[in-house]
Amino acid sequence: MLQAVLFFSTGNHLTETFGTDARVLHRVLSQRMEQQEAVLNAVDALERQGMGAAALGT
Repeated sequence: MLQAVLFFSTGNHLTETFGTDARVLHRVLSQRMEQQEAVLNAVDALERQGMGAAALGT
């Protein structure tokens, strides 16, 4: 009986840990995506203002 309790307790702990890790990873990836979008928007704005690709280093 004790083994079953330990098994389910460990399973619940792993599930909670996985859920927490998944939320953290999702948050980090979302922030990274927003940073990438900001860079792309800045490059687009500079190109529209007439700055050439050579000046942007692309």
